[in-house]
Amino acid sequence: VLTTAAPRKVVLYLVKATTGEVVHQTNKLRVMSGSASDSAGITVTFPDLGARGRTTGAGGGAPVFGRSFLRIPDPNQPLPKQVYDIIIDSIPDPKVLKNDNLIMYVGRGKKQVKCKADGSFNYKPGDPEFAAVVTFFAINSQIELYKSWGMKAPSQPIPCYVEDPSVSDNAYFDPEAYEMHIGIGSGIPNGLSRYIAYDMGVSWHENGHHAVFLQTPGHDLPGNEGGAMHESIGDVLGDLLMDFWFRVKFGNQLGHTLTSGDVDNDRRVIGVYALPPDGIRIQKNTKKTPKDKTGEPHDDGLISGGAKADLLVAMVLAGSDIEKSLSDFGKLTLAALSLVPSHKVTFRDLLNAYLTADQALNGSANKQLITKAFADHGITLAKGRTGGGRGGVPVIIIIG
Repeated sequence: VLTTAAPRKVVLYLVKATTGEVVHQTNKLRVMSGSASDSAGITVTFPDLGARGRTTGAGGGAPVFGRSFLRIPDPNQPLPKQVYDIIIDSIPDPKVLKNDNLIMYVGRGKKQVKCKADGSFNYKPGDPEFAAVVTFFAINSQIELYKSWGMKAPSQPIPCYVEDPSVSDNAYFDPEAYEMHIGIGSGIPNGLSRYIAYDMGVSWHENGHHAVFLQTPGHDLPGNEGGAMHESIGDVLGDLLMDFWFRVKFGNQLGHTLTSGDVDNDRRVIGVYALPPDGIRIQKNTKKTPKDKTGEPHDDGLISGGAKADLLVAMVLAGSDIEKSLSDFGKLTLAALSLVPSHKVTFRDLLNAYLTADQALNGSANKQLITKAFADHGITLAKGRTGGGRGGVPVIIIIG
């Protein structure tokens, strides 16, 4: 196995001992949800449709009905009571769950997700296809929202496999094969919940890795700290931000619209349904560099993730409109990702990118919030042990 940190590569080679001939090689780099200690027009619109949500965007096509959750389900409540009717009007072929953003497959192999005999996707919890509809609804909405915030559009639909029996207690985005897999849990308490795909936060996390691939200059965040930031982008831009966004947009249907107090008091649990009650990670923390660094990406992602999550909450509390504040954070983060180096990326590089993006987008309106959020986790522009970089003066790049 050959590994490199910058660029990040993990490749398995099978070599004949007698001749040195490489007879097989395969990519082993997969950006996963688990941790080392675990076994485990372009706008999204959500009109008021009573008990229905709606996903629109790439692909066109006639609307069809389906069923999904409208937020990450509560593991302590019956699942059927948390299922809502939705309208999907973004698939060209109303019989197949596929559009310009993603293609859904269920189980082992390329079994496409097709509608029921009545032409709907009204599957119920327990049906493999229900997991696919939930995942499609979550990820398609996320991609369309990110594109409206400035993310580069995918050049092709990404295949997404759910209820994949070859993936146990995990989910991953594979940048080399360009596909996502949401596996099957072995069950609490020794593994993850059986239906990992029901945790929309897991899908949002993996698609957060996909967003890094699409948005960054080198299609990655190379280096040890880059790997940690990769994970924390999935946690914060992916799971936390999308959870808050859905709770704002679907407040009427859910019976409670997200408030700034809810955001402030949120525990920031990643994988709350997949591994209740404390999830896979918690991004409300006081981890700092360098003292809390371990070199493991998921662990060190708590440092960079804590900074980004603190910034997200601070921007909500500083604003008067939660939806706008969430949108501003999303735009800022996506712009920052487009400004990082294409080679080794450090915590300091991302801080610098945030400050540069904020100056271009907002006239540095969030400079103090950004600086404090990162400094609280030991990340500053001062020279020291927080990573390499260009010293204490940000390089200003105008974003077109």
